[in-house]
Order: sequence, then C-alpha cells, then structure tokens
Amino acid sequence: EGALFSMDKKTRNYLIAIAILLFVAGFGLGYLTCSLLRGSSVNEQYAYEALADNHNLADYDAFLDDYPDSPHFVEVKQRRERLEEMLGEWNQLLQIGTIGDYLNFKSNYDDKFYNRLCDLKIDSLEWCIAMRLDTREAYDRYLRKYPDGTYASEASVAIELLDRKAAEKAAQALAADTLAEE
Repeated sequence: EGALFSMDKKTRNYLIAIAILLFVAGFGLGYLTCSLLRGSSVNEQYAYEALADNHNLADYDAFLDDYPDSPHFVEVKQRRERLEEMLGEWNQLLQIGTIGDYLNFKSNYDDKFYNRLCDLKIDSLEWCIAMRLDTREAYDRYLRKYPDGTYASEASVAIELLDRKAAEKAAQALAADTLAEE
C-alpha cells in the first residue's frame, strides 16, 4: 500500500488539510495576481482617458513613464510633442500676437480650450482697434462682429457718448450760426 494509507488517521488528515490549504493559497495568489494585472490595465485606461483635453505636459510625462508598454504609448508621445509645440507657439503669441496670428493658431491647432482663448484675444484686439480709432464707425464695426462680445456694452456706451458729443457740437454750431445772423 501507499505511504498515505500506512499513516495513522490523524497524520493523514493533517497532510490532506495542508494540501488543501496550499491549493487554496495557490488559487488565491493566482486570483490576486490576475486582479492586480487587470487593475493595472484599468489604471492605465483611466490615465489614458484623463489625457483627453489635457494641457499639462507633466501628465503626459507621467503616463509615458508609468506605462512604457502601453498600446497607447506612441499616440500619447505624439500628442505630447504636439502639445509642447502648441504651448510654445501660444506663449509666443501672448507676447506679440496679432489677430491674424490668433486665426492661424486656431487653424493649426484644433483645440477647444485654446480656440476659445484665441476668440477672446481676437475680441480684445478688435476692441483695442475700435478704441484707438474712437469713431462711431469703428465701434459699430466691433458690434457687428461681436454683438455679444466682451466689450459690447462698452462699445454701445462709446457710441452713445460720441452721438451725444456730435449732437452737442451740432447744437453749438446752430447756436453760433443763429447768433451770427442776429
């Protein structure tokens, strides 16, 4: 007979219990390993999705450092390079950007966040032009382009002031003509 059957019942039960414990521990360890690996891919997917509409280079660097074997690695690296290029150009625009520069930026980089900032900068530059010209036509042009613009109410007030000044000037001229006739 085999060695297992020649042992006393207590020793045999003890060995069977150890074998069952080893089997359960092995199964549990395998399950834990699979869970951790699956959790790692979930974390990777979450980190990847967090990069959507993200403008922080450090987040891209962290993804590339943490997930060098990711199927998204090449794409994320390319997006990071494009973002770095875009941010560099944006910082230059902030120094000396013209309306045309901001329009070119919008056409070169299809980015909702920066497109909105371009629109705000263009609105501001158009307002500066209207203020520099300080004519009714300039303010009207601003309002036609930006009826809901940042400075729409200021443009309306400026038009009212110019109209009031023009009316006062006309009234003074009329009064002067009337006095001259007498």
